[in-house]
Amino acid sequence: SAAVRPEGTGAIITVTRGADYFRAQVLAVDEAKGLVTAQLEPSLGQMPGLTSDFVASNEQLTKFWRADVLPDGVFQLRGGPVTAADFGKETALRLWEYGVGDRVRQGTSVALRRVEPGVYRLEADTDVQVALLGKAIDISADRQAWTAAAGTPDGEWLAVPVKLRDIPPGGLWLRVR
Repeated sequence: SAAVRPEGTGAIITVTRGADYFRAQVLAVDEAKGLVTAQLEPSLGQMPGLTSDFVASNEQLTKFWRADVLPDGVFQLRGGPVTAADFGKETALRLWEYGVGDRVRQGTSVALRRVEPGVYRLEADTDVQVALLGKAIDISADRQAWTAAAGTPDGEWLAVPVKLRDIPPGGLWLRVR
Protein backbone atom coordinates (compact mmCIF):
# COMPACT_ATOMS: atom_id res chain seq x y z
CA SER A 1 0.00 0.00 0.00
CA ALA A 2 1.07 3.55 -0.69
CA ALA A 3 -0.82 5.11 2.22
CA VAL A 4 -3.20 4.31 5.06
CA ARG A 5 -5.28 7.16 6.46
CA PRO A 6 -7.62 6.77 9.45
CA GLU A 7 -11.28 7.47 8.76
CA GLY A 8 -14.04 6.86 11.28
CA THR A 9 -13.64 3.39 12.80
CA GLY A 10 -11.54 2.21 9.85
CA ALA A 11 -9.02 3.55 7.38
CA ILE A 12 -8.66 4.48 3.74
CA ILE A 13 -6.00 2.38 2.01
CA THR A 14 -4.34 3.63 -1.17
CA VAL A 15 -2.62 0.90 -3.16
CA THR A 16 0.02 1.21 -5.85
CA ARG A 17 -1.02 -1.82 -7.90
CA GLY A 18 -4.20 -3.66 -8.72
CA ALA A 19 -5.18 -7.08 -7.53
CA ASP A 20 -5.16 -9.01 -10.80
CA TYR A 21 -7.01 -12.28 -10.49
CA PHE A 22 -7.95 -13.44 -13.99
CA ARG A 23 -7.80 -12.55 -17.69
CA ALA A 24 -9.39 -14.38 -20.62
CA GLN A 25 -10.53 -13.78 -24.18
CA VAL A 26 -14.24 -13.08 -24.57
CA LEU A 27 -16.01 -15.56 -26.84
CA ALA A 28 -19.60 -14.30 -26.57
CA VAL A 29 -21.66 -11.59 -24.91
CA ASP A 30 -25.36 -11.91 -24.08
CA GLU A 31 -26.10 -8.19 -23.84
CA ALA A 32 -29.68 -8.68 -22.62
CA LYS A 33 -28.64 -10.85 -19.66
CA GLY A 34 -25.20 -9.33 -18.95
CA LEU A 35 -23.53 -12.71 -19.47
CA VAL A 36 -20.01 -13.02 -20.86
CA THR A 37 -18.59 -16.35 -22.00
CA ALA A 38 -14.79 -16.49 -21.89
CA GLN A 39 -12.26 -18.86 -23.38
CA LEU A 40 -11.03 -19.81 -19.90
CA GLU A 41 -12.45 -20.08 -16.42
CA PRO A 42 -10.60 -19.24 -13.20
CA SER A 43 -8.12 -21.96 -12.27
CA LEU A 44 -9.73 -22.40 -8.85
CA GLY A 45 -13.08 -23.05 -10.51
CA GLN A 46 -16.18 -22.89 -8.33
CA MET A 47 -14.47 -22.81 -4.92
CA PRO A 48 -16.67 -21.37 -2.14
CA GLY A 49 -15.81 -17.74 -1.52
CA LEU A 50 -14.22 -17.33 -4.96
CA THR A 51 -17.28 -17.04 -7.15
CA SER A 52 -18.96 -13.72 -6.44
CA ASP A 53 -18.54 -9.98 -6.34
CA PHE A 54 -15.27 -9.66 -8.24
CA VAL A 55 -14.48 -6.38 -9.92
CA ALA A 56 -14.54 -6.94 -13.70
CA SER A 57 -13.15 -4.73 -16.43
CA ASN A 58 -12.23 -4.63 -20.06
CA GLU A 59 -8.55 -4.67 -21.04
CA GLN A 60 -8.40 -0.89 -21.42
CA LEU A 61 -9.79 -0.34 -17.89
CA THR A 62 -12.47 1.97 -19.28
CA LYS A 63 -15.49 -0.14 -18.29
CA PHE A 64 -16.08 -1.72 -14.88
CA TRP A 65 -18.71 -4.06 -13.46
CA ARG A 66 -19.18 -6.52 -10.62
CA ALA A 67 -18.87 -10.14 -11.67
CA ASP A 68 -20.01 -13.52 -10.45
CA VAL A 69 -18.25 -16.63 -11.75
CA LEU A 70 -20.66 -19.18 -13.18
CA PRO A 71 -19.79 -22.68 -14.47
CA ASP A 72 -18.16 -23.30 -17.86
CA GLY A 73 -16.37 -19.95 -18.30
CA VAL A 74 -19.52 -17.83 -17.98
CA PHE A 75 -19.53 -14.60 -15.99
CA GLN A 76 -22.55 -12.63 -14.82
CA LEU A 77 -21.73 -8.92 -15.00
CA ARG A 78 -23.79 -6.29 -13.22
CA GLY A 79 -23.56 -2.59 -12.46
CA GLY A 80 -24.23 -1.26 -15.94
CA PRO A 81 -24.93 -2.30 -19.49
CA VAL A 82 -22.68 -4.92 -21.08
CA THR A 83 -22.03 -4.91 -24.83
CA ALA A 84 -19.59 -6.79 -27.05
CA ALA A 85 -18.12 -3.41 -28.04
CA ASP A 86 -17.15 -2.78 -24.38
CA PHE A 87 -14.33 -5.30 -24.76
CA GLY A 88 -12.68 -3.49 -27.69
CA LYS A 89 -10.26 -5.07 -30.14
CA GLU A 90 -8.53 -7.08 -27.37
CA THR A 91 -11.84 -8.74 -26.44
CA ALA A 92 -10.51 -9.51 -22.98
CA LEU A 93 -12.34 -9.80 -19.67
CA ARG A 94 -10.33 -9.10 -16.55
CA LEU A 95 -11.25 -9.89 -12.94
CA TRP A 96 -9.77 -8.10 -9.95
CA GLU A 97 -9.89 -9.13 -6.30
CA TYR A 98 -10.86 -5.60 -5.27
CA GLY A 99 -11.62 -2.23 -6.78
CA VAL A 100 -12.28 1.42 -6.01
CA GLY A 101 -14.59 1.82 -3.02
CA ASP A 102 -14.34 -1.78 -1.80
CA ARG A 103 -14.22 -2.48 1.90
CA VAL A 104 -11.36 -4.72 3.00
CA ARG A 105 -10.32 -6.23 6.26
CA GLN A 106 -6.77 -7.24 7.08
CA GLY A 107 -6.46 -9.76 9.86
CA THR A 108 -3.25 -9.89 11.83
CA SER A 109 -1.70 -12.51 14.03
CA VAL A 110 0.61 -12.37 17.04
CA ALA A 111 1.70 -15.38 19.05
CA LEU A 112 3.96 -15.24 22.09
CA ARG A 113 4.90 -18.62 23.49
CA ARG A 114 6.96 -19.32 26.62
CA VAL A 115 9.44 -22.05 25.71
CA GLU A 116 11.19 -22.14 29.09
CA PRO A 117 11.28 -19.90 32.16
CA GLY A 118 12.18 -16.37 31.03
CA VAL A 119 12.50 -17.28 27.32
CA TYR A 120 9.77 -16.59 24.76
CA ARG A 121 9.26 -17.10 21.03
CA LEU A 122 7.43 -14.27 19.21
CA GLU A 123 5.76 -14.82 15.84
CA ALA A 124 3.78 -12.00 14.24
CA ASP A 125 2.71 -10.59 10.91
CA THR A 126 2.41 -7.02 12.17
CA ASP A 127 4.22 -4.55 14.42
CA VAL A 128 3.56 -5.41 18.05
CA GLN A 129 4.29 -4.24 21.57
CA VAL A 130 5.22 -7.01 24.00
CA ALA A 131 4.94 -6.37 27.74
CA LEU A 132 6.62 -8.86 30.07
CA LEU A 133 7.25 -8.93 33.79
CA GLY A 134 10.92 -8.01 34.24
CA LYS A 135 13.54 -5.29 34.37
CA ALA A 136 15.10 -5.91 30.93
CA ILE A 137 14.35 -7.85 27.75
CA ASP A 138 16.90 -9.12 25.28
CA ILE A 139 16.03 -10.12 21.73
CA SER A 140 17.68 -12.57 19.34
CA ALA A 141 17.05 -13.82 15.82
CA ASP A 142 19.03 -17.03 16.38
CA ARG A 143 19.06 -17.56 20.16
CA GLN A 144 22.84 -17.13 20.06
CA ALA A 145 23.46 -13.37 19.76
CA TRP A 146 21.32 -11.31 22.14
CA THR A 147 20.72 -7.55 22.12
CA ALA A 148 19.10 -5.45 24.84
CA ALA A 149 15.71 -4.17 23.64
CA ALA A 150 14.65 -0.59 24.34
CA GLY A 151 11.49 -0.65 26.40
CA THR A 152 9.19 1.43 28.55
CA PRO A 153 8.78 0.44 32.20
CA ASP A 154 5.24 0.20 33.56
CA GLY A 155 5.50 -0.79 37.19
CA GLU A 156 7.08 -4.26 37.25
CA TRP A 157 6.41 -4.73 33.52
CA LEU A 158 8.58 -3.70 30.59
CA ALA A 159 6.87 -2.92 27.27
CA VAL A 160 9.03 -3.44 24.18
CA PRO A 161 7.91 -2.38 20.68
CA VAL A 162 8.85 -4.87 17.95
CA LYS A 163 8.67 -3.95 14.26
CA LEU A 164 7.60 -6.60 11.76
CA ARG A 165 10.76 -5.97 9.74
CA ASP A 166 12.81 -7.12 12.79
CA ILE A 167 11.02 -10.47 13.12
CA PRO A 168 12.85 -13.11 11.06
CA PRO A 169 11.01 -15.99 9.37
CA GLY A 170 10.15 -18.47 12.10
CA GLY A 171 10.03 -15.85 14.84
CA LEU A 172 12.06 -13.79 17.27
CA TRP A 173 13.43 -14.90 20.62
CA LEU A 174 12.88 -12.77 23.75
CA ARG A 175 14.67 -13.30 27.07
CA VAL A 176 13.57 -11.59 30.28
CA ARG A 177 16.11 -10.49 32.88
